[in-house]
Amino acid sequence: MKMADDPERHRPGLERWIVRNPDHLIVYNRVAREMRLATWSATQLDLYPATPRATKGRPLRNSGFVWAIAVLASVLAASSAAFLVLRDQQRPGDSISSGAPIVAQSWSSDANDIRRTRLPDGSVVTLDRDSAIAIRYSADRRMIELSRGRVRFEVAHDTSRPFVVLTPGGSVTATGTVFDVEVRGTVRVHLMLGAVEVAMARNSSANGDAPVRLVPGQKLEFAARQQAVAPVPQAAPAADGRWLSGTMSFEDMPLADIIAQTNAYSSSRISVSEPGLLQKEMFVDLDIRDADAVARKLAVLLDLTVDRSQPGKLILRSR
Repeated sequence: MKMADDPERHRPGLERWIVRNPDHLIVYNRVAREMRLATWSATQLDLYPATPRATKGRPLRNSGFVWAIAVLASVLAASSAAFLVLRDQQRPGDSISSGAPIVAQSWSSDANDIRRTRLPDGSVVTLDRDSAIAIRYSADRRMIELSRGRVRFEVAHDTSRPFVVLTPGGSVTATGTVFDVEVRGTVRVHLMLGAVEVAMARNSSANGDAPVRLVPGQKLEFAARQQAVAPVPQAAPAADGRWLSGTMSFEDMPLADIIAQTNAYSSSRISVSEPGLLQKEMFVDLDIRDADAVARKLAVLLDLTVDRSQPGKLILRSR
């Protein structure tokens, strides 16, 4: 509020506050974004004060500002309490240097959401829809269990404490890197930056098998059980890492798979009236988090129409 009233006067104080803790910038940007949204909403609804108001003898620069504060207050009242409790539990450095394990923490995302979270060591995780992780940190190891879904890991560099992601079929170890791990039937690891070592169920000191090491641009897929034969890393299509934005590139992908991936992110369900179309392979870029846009684009490419007569359904029909 001070910055909205007189930014030049309060900027030095804001900068000093931000540099004291990396989390301060995250919080400030979040509140500022909500403030801008609330101000815009106030102007769209034509919510203007009946009489001019002033602060310290000066009128507020934005005539909708007072009403924006009221709108913002109701939004933040519900969200800030939970947010601040979470931040209090995971301030970087808490309980790490003492050698005692941090109390186990867990995060999950719902079926239609992507969630980004900062871990106690400064690492950042982004959970795809319907994903869940649990962490346990100690003085010499950072353990993360991925039970379902897909997660982007941006690991804070710390060679003294390996960062280990546990999955049903094995583990992924990194010291400082960016990679995706997905657990949906099989386990998939896609490395973007740095290096990781993947130890599968068959890889152990008992049989002498070494972990599989990935380099940037490679992916590895394996079953969530003991491996009879170690899989070989493959080149990962560039589109594999684009799920964060929702835009996916489908290359010779059956229509059935495209629809299934889109439906996983939306309450509106796409279907086709002619099952024979489901095996048709397509080459297309789609924002799979917008089911209506996907249905419209598929209809154009396949010369179909979109039937919206049934609530929650987008049916592709022949013209």
